[in-house]
Amino acid sequence: MSKSKKKMKKKMKIKRNAEIKRQDKRKRKRKNTVSPVIFYLLERCTLWIVRMVHRCNRVRQKRSIHFR
Repeated sequence: MSKSKKKMKKKMKIKRNAEIKRQDKRKRKRKNTVSPVIFYLLERCTLWIVRMVHRCNRVRQKRSIHFR
């Protein structure tokens, strides 16, 4: 094997290792963050629940006023 071929092989190996490391980093980053879609859904849900509770309370207050 010629010198230039050996050099190329070494370069390719280094490149491959760098790429693998980069992918690992990306995977690790993705694991500890909540995806924006889930975050959005949670937000919508909580808002909806708060609204429903609020509405129920208002209705209850109106009823109690009627009963007095």
